[in-house]
Amino acid sequence: MNNTGENVITPEGIRELITPLFAGSLIELLDVQLRGGRGRIGFAIILDHTERGITLKECTMFSRQIEELLDMAENFPREYALEVTSPGVGHPLRYDWQFRKNIGRKLKINLVEVDEKGRPGTFNGELTGVSGEELQFKDGTTLAVREIAEAKVQLPW
Repeated sequence: MNNTGENVITPEGIRELITPLFAGSLIELLDVQLRGGRGRIGFAIILDHTERGITLKECTMFSRQIEELLDMAENFPREYALEVTSPGVGHPLRYDWQFRKNIGRKLKINLVEVDEKGRPGTFNGELTGVSGEELQFKDGTTLAVREIAEAKVQLPW
């Protein structure tokens, strides 16, 4: 339990506990994943910089700060594994700043709407701009963010 009496040993509990660490910085907390293994609880904390990629130095700094918070949290296991990492290429894009960082790259997009067989529609294209809630692509296509179920950067190889 954390100081508010809530269980910290959940992704939501850890998110609540560590979110204040990022206030006033350009670092964003993208995800908290619970990972178990051989009786030891583990967490992956996925961070990114809003204007560029996050550095190893920044991950290390936040890892130490997160570890301190977890070590001070009440009823948190003393044995745990913590990984603080960047999102990597396969992590979905969710926020406008993520789309802006990837202008000029090809994206693979699964659309919210499904086809006649119940499969989600897909779109592949080079992102050329972000304007409000819309994305513009090299071929002239414009997609509203609300139409996107999932978007990922497509590797060039």
